[in-house]
Amino acid sequence: MKHKLADYPFAQESDDVDIVKRQYRFGYIANIGMRPKFSGSLSSSLGHWVELQVNTLSLLVHPESPVYKVKSSPTHVVLVGHIFDALNKEFDSQKIAEKLAAYNSATKEFLGSLDSLAGRYVIFINFGRGWEVYPDAFGSKMRYFSPSHPGLVASHSSLLANACGAQLDFDMFAFISSESYRKRDVKNLPGLATEYEDVYVAPANHMLELTQMNLERFWPRHNVRHNDMELAAATFIQYLDGYSDYIAKTFDKEIFGLTGGMDSRTMLAPLLAKGVEVESFTLLRGGADNRQDLETAKQLAISFGFAHTVVNVSTEASRIQGYFADVRKALRMTGGPQRLNTIHSNDTFYRAFKDKASVNSNFSRGFGGEIIRGFFQKQGKPLKKATAEKFAGIMGINGQEEITKHYFQHFIDNLSYDKCYDADLFDIYYMEHRMSKWGANALTESDLTAHSMVGMSCRKLYEVNMGLPLDVRGTREVFKRTVQYFAPELLNIEVC
Repeated sequence: MKHKLADYPFAQESDDVDIVKRQYRFGYIANIGMRPKFSGSLSSSLGHWVELQVNTLSLLVHPESPVYKVKSSPTHVVLVGHIFDALNKEFDSQKIAEKLAAYNSATKEFLGSLDSLAGRYVIFINFGRGWEVYPDAFGSKMRYFSPSHPGLVASHSSLLANACGAQLDFDMFAFISSESYRKRDVKNLPGLATEYEDVYVAPANHMLELTQMNLERFWPRHNVRHNDMELAAATFIQYLDGYSDYIAKTFDKEIFGLTGGMDSRTMLAPLLAKGVEVESFTLLRGGADNRQDLETAKQLAISFGFAHTVVNVSTEASRIQGYFADVRKALRMTGGPQRLNTIHSNDTFYRAFKDKASVNSNFSRGFGGEIIRGFFQKQGKPLKKATAEKFAGIMGINGQEEITKHYFQHFIDNLSYDKCYDADLFDIYYMEHRMSKWGANALTESDLTAHSMVGMSCRKLYEVNMGLPLDVRGTREVFKRTVQYFAPELLNIEVC
């Protein structure tokens, strides 16, 4: 017997009106033709969302999410989210939409214009032949789709599942229930899979074509390897100069996830240099490494005069208490059942900052830094060939199981890993599987507290840094030069 999502306690919606408005916050759902339809109480829960019709695209958007649209001939453009050009300091999102609408097809010039864009957004564009959806560089504003439901795409898996009537995938729930999965902090499903039957994630670097529901890789488009450290550092500085200007111009406060590491410090440096109001926090998880990280973060906050809060998520009680509270219900619907009790971190974050974050606050942390410096290259060698066995092993959750290999083979078959030029496939895999799935999903949960954005999200930034030799990237020299440029005093405190 098939069970509907609403049959399960983790799928119960909140009764708190304010929490209901925060559920799927900054989200969207779009369909070609008719307005998306929902079952149960979801239709009334989305009653405050904004409805738009652009050509054949019917769109529902959370009222706090910016939308920019251009209707021209033959091209129509809809931008959802925060989008700007950090490298060229173009912060007028409507002008960016107009620039994109000037193209008549996805030429190399059009794709090149996407490479300098930053922010957290999706781009809907119709060149006169059908709607296509492009992600930001990180893939941080998620795109869920079902091949059986052409034209339908949404920002959250349970939102898409409700609209297309998708059932829970109990084979995948066996994966989620396994000890290997439950023990991991980074809870991520294999390949493009979600916890719903026939519902998948469209990852970074891929256009989703809404008529046939095909994924098409559009990045990288050429070889990336080089030895120009000066170019990499200059691009990093140029990007963060523009990024921090946008933050200062757009938001009244930056809620910052602070650690003692270099990624965090590199993001912090330009914010301090531009006088952005920073309200920082560090998660207390327990263990010697975390405590050292915490002490360094405290020292940074004291030395540079910004607020700092310790958010304690180390106790068993913090995981269990309030499991059926309204905010937990909203988080479970927002992040999806696959997240299990890892949502307790964002629950605790919400409770600590719900009264400190205004509607015009932004949350960020050092996301994107691991893409730039490399994460899976433990052996110091690039990965040149993608295999299901290799990816399943790297993921480290049920890596020898057939279900894991099956979904990674599906992942490889649909994402053209043979068209990545000379890019290290470790980098591409990390971007497309870990960051634009697990990382992006974590951001949808922190959205309940404040709008969340990836600090380092730009294809040109990724490209020039991923192209450096691995041993050079491992020194983090580009990070150090960037901090030195904006706030050299930050380097006086030892990096964890």
